[in-house]
Amino acid sequence: MKEFPKDFVLKLEFRASVNADSGIFLRKPQLQCRDYLMAGPYKELKQYKAQDWNQIVVTVKDGVAHCTCNGEVLEATLALPATGPIGLEGDRGTMEYRHIQLREL
Repeated sequence: MKEFPKDFVLKLEFRASVNADSGIFLRKPQLQCRDYLMAGPYKELKQYKAQDWNQIVVTVKDGVAHCTCNGEVLEATLALPATGPIGLEGDRGTMEYRHIQLREL
């Protein structure tokens, strides 16, 4: 399992079926990646496209992740461990990921 101790930017697109529940693991903590309008926790997103492709951008700098979905903030200051793996989860419902890009800063 590869560790990611350096600062990085992770960009990906995801499409979640109705009420799908999954996540993106960032050095251990999980950023919820799901059908936000139905499953939450970010039910107030204006740019989220239900059952369509949405872009997540995670910028990790100095142990803190800034996470957006289609430009709207999901987590402004998600604290992360100093190192750890990155993972994509498919838990409940259908979750698709594409255009996955990882760049060290």
